Amino acid sequence: MQEFDPEKLEEFDGRDGRSCYVAVQGKVYDLSDSSLWKTGKHMGRHTAGRELDQALENAPHGEEMLKKFRQVGIIKKRPEKKQPPKWAALLLKQHPHPVIVHFPQALLFLAPLFLALFYYTGNVYFERTCYYLGVTGLLAAIPAVLTGFFHWIYKYAGSTRKIFLLKMSLSLLLFMVTSVVIFIHTGRGILPPSPVDTSMVILYLILMPLSIATGHTGGKIVFG
Repeated sequence: MQEFDPEKLEEFDGRDGRSCYVAVQGKVYDLSDSSLWKTGKHMGRHTAGRELDQALENAPHGEEMLKKFRQVGIIKKRPEKKQPPKWAALLLKQHPHPVIVHFPQALLFLAPLFLALFYYTGNVYFERTCYYLGVTGLLAAIPAVLTGFFHWIYKYAGSTRKIFLLKMSLSLLLFMVTSVVIFIHTGRGILPPSPVDTSMVILYLILMPLSIATGHTGGKIVFG
């Protein structure tokens, strides 16, 4: 019988014609023929290509419903998880990354809004607030990235699942784009209220979807 690890199981997410597999109690079931799992989603909440033991605990039915479908494999036995050193375990309990990461995301999201207020009112204080939010967000991103790497190593054992690689890529991209924005804004100094610096506006606006995408990906890691 075929063995699946989490990365292999994710390939069977029921989308774009792919088979729809879920795992419960170490067993992998093929739910491709179920009308309740079309497009890989069940009740708009549960996603195929994953282990659903925890979700099943809160479901109105048990594993008996899945046993009506073909079992196609089992979950590969995982090696015993290596425990982090005591200092790392103690630090993990303080949740440093979730605490720190909200600062750069919130500040970089707000920066373009203050730039819009500046061009709407002509008040230079709004322009300076935009700039300082960007600078502070960039500086705050440094400990956010470091604590994120710490969590990835010691909490998630350096997992190479797609969601982690995506989160790291988005975080790096956000940091790089922010660095470019602040570098250009610093060079231009205080922006005049007229004419509108279109290129500066576009650069700041890019920070909003990047902040949202980075936060959303982090939320998927934590909440599934």
